[in-house]
Amino acid sequence: MSCLRCGYTTNHHDRLCSSCRARPARIVHTKFGYCKPHRGGFDGDDNPVDAHGRLYRPGLRICGFRDCVSLQHIWNPIDWESINPSWRLKRDVSIAEYLEILENERPAQSDQG
Repeated sequence: MSCLRCGYTTNHHDRLCSSCRARPARIVHTKFGYCKPHRGGFDGDDNPVDAHGRLYRPGLRICGFRDCVSLQHIWNPIDWESINPSWRLKRDVSIAEYLEILENERPAQSDQG
C-alpha cells in the first residue's frame, strides 16, 4: 500500500510512511544539557531566523548545534568578543580549543561544604 501523504510504499497500519509520521524534536539531550531546536526558518548558513529574516537569538552556541535556542547555550556576540581567546592570543582558535581554554581558566571548585 502507499502512503496517504506522499505516495511512498509502506506497510504501516496507519498508511503513513516513517517520514510522514516523524515529528520534530522539542528537546535534544546533549552533554551541555537540554537543547531546544528552533522550530522556524533558517538562513543560508543554517542559522535560525524569525519571520522577517533576522537572526533569532544570535550568538555562539556552546553546545555546537546551530539551531539551538536555549538561552543557557548562547553567548551574545559582545560577550564572545570580550572573552574570545583568538583576540587575546592573536591567533585563530577552533571552538574545541576555545572551550578547552575556557575550562582551564575556570576557577577550581573546592569540595568543602
